[in-house]
Amino acid sequence: MRRRLRGSSLSLVSFLFFFFLQDAQAVDVLNYRGYSARALGMGNAFSAIADNSDALYYNPAALSRVRGFRFLLVDPYVGINDITEVQDALTDVSDSDDADGFVTTIRELYGQNVWAAGGAKAGFYMPNFAAIYYAQAEFTGLLSSPSYPTYDLTYKYDSGVHVGFSFEMLPGLHAGLGVRTIDRTGGELPVSVEILEDLDSDTIEDYLLREGSGVGADFGLLYEVGALKWAFSWFNVGNTNFTAKENQRPTSEQQYMSLGVGAEIDLPLITIRPAADFRFIDRSDIPLGKKMDLGLELDLPLLSVRGGFHHGYYTAGASVDLFFLRMDAATWAEELGGYTGQEEDRRYMVQLVLELGMDADLNIFTLDAASRRQLKQRR
Repeated sequence: MRRRLRGSSLSLVSFLFFFFLQDAQAVDVLNYRGYSARALGMGNAFSAIADNSDALYYNPAALSRVRGFRFLLVDPYVGINDITEVQDALTDVSDSDDADGFVTTIRELYGQNVWAAGGAKAGFYMPNFAAIYYAQAEFTGLLSSPSYPTYDLTYKYDSGVHVGFSFEMLPGLHAGLGVRTIDRTGGELPVSVEILEDLDSDTIEDYLLREGSGVGADFGLLYEVGALKWAFSWFNVGNTNFTAKENQRPTSEQQYMSLGVGAEIDLPLITIRPAADFRFIDRSDIPLGKKMDLGLELDLPLLSVRGGFHHGYYTAGASVDLFFLRMDAATWAEELGGYTGQEEDRRYMVQLVLELGMDADLNIFTLDAASRRQLKQRR
């Protein structure tokens, strides 16, 4: 049913209310790879040290670092950004009845971003192989262009199967390939003043609910020399395109490459993992500050703590291991402007991982660090 709401204040409030309540969520096209609270807590520098199912998203060659046979039962995550300034502006517009109040609120919303994400996956992985079913969604809304106010909406919901494998090419050098099917609903829409003044939710849905399917491929290399690890990742090999289910198809995803380096230092009661990633090495249109990720993980029995830098902003995270259940939490920031330090968007995420593991002798092991170290010693 089509409804048209007239009046400045009512139109803006209803419009924002409309997209806040959507089931799916939006996406930064350059960084949309699937989310890992563990990786984000350490600056998203993970391609060289990944050792779980997240290797599919960061470097499929890192599947060689998996220990034991793992049944990933479920790992739901939710994330949201800091929207306190947006909430304050919405409060102002709801209390205002005149045009001046509306204009003031619009000005307050310039550059303010709304972001939310959620998803989960389940499957099986083992050394050199992984098969995962995933579903993930993301939403962003950003008010831009002060001279001609436009609300830029992006919405994507993906589901499908992600399969990857790795193999040893030379001593210490592993190659990996990941292939994923993608059923996508989503699109991008700049919402102009005219739409704000004469809200048409059906028109907005027509743009944002484009449906399509595609197949994406990722390639990776991992070279290990003692504790030091070097990584190369090539995402969306040949670009990932979609076939439309109806008239419009979702936006294609461009290929890009990254380099990574990391180390894993095992001590009696702690494992230390420093890491760095240099992303988009083939993209001259992305500023240097958005390419560098740095991180550090301290892995203790039952607890892990992390920190780093992403887009030039600090990141932090922690995990608590409770036998077969792990809870991860992370905070990081994305740069919304053209260069680091221009427009910080602080984000938060929590993730639960329920996983059952077995070693080569079919003995069940837990997720904690001590158990992981025993597996490496047996290997």
